[in-house]
Amino acid sequence: MNTQKRFQKLIYDACVIYGNCGTGDTHIWDFIPKTGSLTAEEFAHLMLKAEKEAPPPYGKRNQRNFEWCVDRFRQTMGAEIVDVSERSD
Repeated sequence: MNTQKRFQKLIYDACVIYGNCGTGDTHIWDFIPKTGSLTAEEFAHLMLKAEKEAPPPYGKRNQRNFEWCVDRFRQTMGAEIVDVSERSD
């Protein structure tokens, strides 16, 4: 699976399976940069930002969401860091 398809799966999983992709007027794609690199933790922070959650330090519920997003990024992208120029939105 190429990086573009991995990003699509990652966003699908975050939105549909876990229910974290934005609040209606914001979406995770609004926050992912178009160039450069993105780490698993950066992705998780951006996901919570799209959900309009308070910035770190996270409370118990948001910490669980953060950890889920980090783990799902690593699992789906197969890396700790990826080149975002290969994404598609």
